[in-house]
Amino acid sequence: MPDASPVPNRRTALVLAGAGLLLAACGPATNAFEAVADEGDLPPHPAPAPAEGVKVMFLPFAGGAVTALDEVYRKIREVARRQGGPSIVQRLDEPATYRVRGVITAVGSNALTTFVFRIDVHDASGRRVHRFSGQEIGPAAQGDPWGALDKATTEHLALRIIDELRAWLNRPRV
Repeated sequence: MPDASPVPNRRTALVLAGAGLLLAACGPATNAFEAVADEGDLPPHPAPAPAEGVKVMFLPFAGGAVTALDEVYRKIREVARRQGGPSIVQRLDEPATYRVRGVITAVGSNALTTFVFRIDVHDASGRRVHRFSGQEIGPAAQGDPWGALDKATTEHLALRIIDELRAWLNRPRV
C-alpha cells in the first residue's frame, strides 16, 4: 500500500525548492542572488540612431562559474543569430538600445539540477525597464551543480532568454 503521509517526495521537494528560489528572485534584495544583480540602475550609455534598429548588449552574467556563464553567453549570441535577432553588440563601447544584466544560479541534487535565471533589461539612460525570470532543469549534479550544465541545458537556457527578450521587444506598444 502506498505511503499516504503528507511528507512530499524528493522530486516534489526539489520542485518546491526551485519555485522558492524563483519567488525569492522576484522579491526585495534579501539574499545573495538578489544582491548580485539588483545593484540599481546602470550609468547612461549611448543609444544607436533609430534607423540602426534595436541593439542589445549582454553584460557578463553573475551568480556562478565564469566558464559556464561564458558558455551560456556564447550560446545566446548563437541563438540570436540563428533566429534572426535581436542584434547583439559585443564591445562595451558600442552603442546599444538596451543593456542586459543577469544572474543565473544552479541548485543541484543527485536527481537533477535546477538553473534559475533573472534578467534585467536597462535602457540607454541606465534605467531598468524590464525584468524576467525562469528556470531550466538539467541533469543530476556530481558535486558542483555547475558541472551539470551540459550542451542541451545551455541551449534551453539561451533559447528561453532570447525568446523572453524577443517577446518583450516585439510587444505591442500603447
